[in-house]
Order: sequence, then C-alpha cells, then structure tokens
Amino acid sequence: MSKIVATMKIFPKNIIKDFSNVKKSITKMLPKEASVYKFEEEPIAFGLITLIAHVVLPESTNGALEKI
Repeated sequence: MSKIVATMKIFPKNIIKDFSNVKKSITKMLPKEASVYKFEEEPIAFGLITLIAHVVLPESTNGALEKI
C-alpha cells in the first residue's frame, strides 16, 4: 500500500514558545488512518514561529486530506 506525506504549516496568532500542547491536539484530531511523521518549528520573524506538521496518509483513503 502506498502512502502520502502531506506537509502543513500552522501559523499561530500570537507568539508561542512551547508547541507541545498544539502538537498533542493535532495528533488527537487526526483520523485513525493518518499519523504524524514529524513536527518541525520554523522561525518567521520577531519571535514568531510556525509549526510544520508532516502527516502520513494511505493513498487509497478517499477524502482523508479533506478531513484533516
């Protein structure tokens, strides 16, 4: 079975120093067929950091990306 990795950037409204709660929330919200491959943090400007989530999905699941 083939898998797809979808990369998504999550932009916070305010400065967040610790993304652990956000990461847990994202992991809980995913459909059962999806999983997080890894998270990355990317600095934008003035202390603002964006969270990048790499999510693995099975290719055969219709509409899985839309659910996320």
